[in-house]
Parts: sequence; structure tokens; C-alpha cells
Amino acid sequence: MLGPIDRRLAERLRRWHHGHEGQCQGLRRQRQGGAVPDRRRRTPVARQRQAARADRPAPARHDDAGHQRDQHHPELLPRLRPMTSDPRTRPIFILGRPSSRTALASAMIGGNPDTFAVPDINLFAEDRLELVWSEMARLGQAHADGLVRTVACLYAGDQSIASVQMARRWVLRRYFWPIYKVFEELADKVAPRRLVDRSRVYSVRKGAIERILESYPDAQFVHLVSHPAHAGTNPFARRPKPKDDAAKLAADDWLETNRRLCNSLANVDEANRVLVRLEDLLGTPEGELARISRAFGLRSDPAAIEAMMHPERSPFATVGPAGAPFGDDRAFLKDPVLRTADAPRPDVPVDASLPDEISELAAQFGYRTEAALYGHY
Repeated sequence: MLGPIDRRLAERLRRWHHGHEGQCQGLRRQRQGGAVPDRRRRTPVARQRQAARADRPAPARHDDAGHQRDQHHPELLPRLRPMTSDPRTRPIFILGRPSSRTALASAMIGGNPDTFAVPDINLFAEDRLELVWSEMARLGQAHADGLVRTVACLYAGDQSIASVQMARRWVLRRYFWPIYKVFEELADKVAPRRLVDRSRVYSVRKGAIERILESYPDAQFVHLVSHPAHAGTNPFARRPKPKDDAAKLAADDWLETNRRLCNSLANVDEANRVLVRLEDLLGTPEGELARISRAFGLRSDPAAIEAMMHPERSPFATVGPAGAPFGDDRAFLKDPVLRTADAPRPDVPVDASLPDEISELAAQFGYRTEAALYGHY
């Protein structure tokens, strides 16, 4: 969460950025039109250079694509061409309905020696870091802790109170940057390892996956799914009221989230996306982790699989320092250890009382759709 000093500093930066540029551009237009005399003292050489510049044709205000140019702040230019990344360093994004099991599975996938998994950095929730930071500050401190802890770990080598303060200054220095540039800097920092972004907000916020594909059209995705009976509570969903049916709300949210993810990933190449059932990953992790690693060109030897089965070894798998204690699912931060004995069963039939849309989507994920027996639950 931004403190009062950080808010005042960010507001001053915003006012200076917009106000100063507007004053300078207005003064230039007035001087070019002769409304304001230019009283600056110039040497003969400077006057010759000024006359030569005056004879040049004025630069076009728009490029051939129709985008407005900004010569003073090139980082604010819209992206004219999508980024192309090396297949060995292109990012991996993990999507799925948010839950403690999803956080555990995401940490396992990000534990491959060829990758570096970050917590909820939430960068692609908006187009610019200014909007992302403001939105995270509005929602609460936990939504900003993931980015702060990531920057502190990468640039300071630890997650102390001093490094957290440094990370917040790092954010303010890049306050007006577009998101793709901020993400690209983090990806370059962990290279040659591949950056694994498992931010939970991408699965529930509209437009997040589209921003990812616009910046990284060849990015790879892991779609984590679970049985409708194991949906549980979504921390980003609306809290049920006392009169609401919690099971029905969870089932509806399961349907809405997975349907949105399937529609967003429909145009992604099949070689760049993998569907993983949480029950299989948590119950038989060796085979599923090896399958995911081979699909994305990562190490799949026994040593790599063994490292992926210990999500508690991640630098972000524990409560952080004062000022940035969270950044991930709180239940996962309390207990990040994999226990295969506690994995849910994948062969549970879908309840016949649920809507047909849920049964059809569950069948696409490979779950049984027979009517549930009396007393099974």
C-alpha cells in the first residue's frame, strides 16, 4: 500500500509530467508563431543553426500507422509491432481459478531449474504501471506486495525492509512506463532462465490475457483446471451473503472463470498451451511435471522433477518482511509443502443437479459426468 509520502511524490510526478510538457509545447508554438519574442542570447553559430532548423520541414505529427508521435518520451509510444522473443527465454503464464491449490501447483511448475517463478506481480492487469500501481493501492497492500518482493529479490538479493523500500523507489522511477517495458526488464534480469508469471488476477480480470498476447504473441500458458466439486472459495469473487447458496455460487464462478479462460486461449497455438488437471498434478506430480516440462522445452530429468516437487524452496513461499508480507495466496504462504496424500480425487462424478453447461465443460476437461450417487458427498 502506498504511504502518504509515496502518494504525494507520485502526484507531483504526474503533475510535473503533464504540466511541464504542456507549458513547453505551448511556449514553443507561441514562439514559432511570433506571439512571444525569443529573448534568449544566441551566438552567431547558434543563430545559424536555428535558421537552418527553421528551413527544415516540420516533422509529421503522426506516423504512417496513424499513431501520434512523442519524441520527448519514446517509452510512451504505443507498440507498433508485437514483441518477438527467443523461444528459450519467452515467458510462461499460469492461469486458473484462484485457490490455495492453484497457488501450490503454480509454485511447483515454476520450480523448474530453467525458470524463475514470481508471485502476484499483476502487471498485465492494466496498460501502464501508473494504473497498475494505483489499482493495487486501492484494492489493498497484498496486491502490491508481489511486485515489491520480486524487485527486492532480483535487485537486492534479499527481501529485507531496506530492500522493500528500494523496490518501491524502483517502481516510482518507472511510474509512467508501459507494462510491456517493465515486464521486459524483469525478464531480462532473470535471463537465461524463463520468467514464470503466476499472477492470479490474470484469470479473473478482463483484458489481461489479451494484453499478454499483444506483448508476447508466442508466450506459453498453463491452464489449471479442477473438478467442479473441488471448486472451493475464490478469494477474488464476491463474498456470499448469509442467504446465498455457497455451493451454487462456487459452481457458477467455476463455470464463468474457466469459460473465460478457454475463450481467451482459443486462438493460442496448441503447442503454446497445456491443460493440467489439479487432481492429477497434486496426486501424481512426477508424470504431470515431466509432461509440462517436455511440452515447454524445459528440463525434465529426475533432478529437475525433484526440485519442482518442493515449492517450499521458492524465495516467495513464505511470509515476507514488514511492508510487503504477502503477494500470494495466504493459505499457501502458511503451508507451501506438497502432500500427495491430501490431493483430491479426479474420478468424482459431476453432480447431476448442476447446470448442463458445467457438466459439458467438465467433460471437456476429462472429468466423469455420470450422476452422483446418493450419499457420495
